[in-house]
Amino acid sequence: MPVIPSSAPPGAGAPGLLLGLGLLLLVGACEPGSPLKPACRDDQDCNGGRVCVDGTCAAPSGAAGAGGNAGGAAGNVGGGGGDAGTSVGGAGGTLDGDAGVRTPAPANCDDSNWDPLTLTSTDQVRALVVGRWVKCGGGEPVNLESPFELADDGNWYSLVRQSDGTLARSTAFGKHGVYEIKSPTRLVAGAESNVAFSLDPFIMNFGPALYTVAR
Repeated sequence: MPVIPSSAPPGAGAPGLLLGLGLLLLVGACEPGSPLKPACRDDQDCNGGRVCVDGTCAAPSGAAGAGGNAGGAAGNVGGGGGDAGTSVGGAGGTLDGDAGVRTPAPANCDDSNWDPLTLTSTDQVRALVVGRWVKCGGGEPVNLESPFELADDGNWYSLVRQSDGTLARSTAFGKHGVYEIKSPTRLVAGAESNVAFSLDPFIMNFGPALYTVAR
């Protein structure tokens, strides 16, 4: 049987085959379902405290809420300061925060002016004892020469009347020293004695003597 020669030259089909394979690969790469490499596999692949969620690094849920809770806690701390007052109760009335208005007793005071407070802490005594005092009644001998000052720095001073009528601290020998509140009922200033207070009028009983606001 005679062989009929092909009209196409040898090797002419190879380029067409290669072109077809290239188109198939390109179409496959662009198919909608082709999987992409995720941005993260776990939390270790993410920076800045972010976490891996569905292959994407994202901020952790609830992070913003934490700040709100912290702010609320700070508000509670600040509010607690409102309770830091000194309260003193007793037969003579109630003292809140400090000695309030100190109404001097008469120049000559006695037991008829005396209505003592009940004190339970040295802080309450300190709120009352700081100030300038002059003897208005009671007995002798006194622990400190009148008038005198019990300062808020823990020192006592004898007071000297000036030519203009004002009182000034004396720093002469034996005219100043340190005082100490030993308990709600005991004070050391010159000597240790009982201490108590009445509010209206404002009187301190220190030792055998009664003192009121020095003017």
